[in-house]
Amino acid sequence: MDEKPTEKGRTANSFGATRPQVRVTTQYLRQRGKVGVTLTREDLTQLAQLIKAGRVWLKDDRSVGKNLRAAMTKMGVDTNGL
Repeated sequence: MDEKPTEKGRTANSFGATRPQVRVTTQYLRQRGKVGVTLTREDLTQLAQLIKAGRVWLKDDRSVGKNLRAAMTKMGVDTNGL
């Protein structure tokens, strides 16, 4: 969808309707339930170990989120057993 700036603080969509631009702040992301963090390979390795241990302890069989699993795979962290 092409968005063309029209007036200050508004953008036009393909239907010609305008909507206000939202400034993406930490508070806005928290409200939406999305926050970005930076994790090192060591952090992801430790997180994988904690997930594996927690599954044994809690007898939990829920799957790990696909984005987290993809990040671990990309960084070379073993995802077997997750």
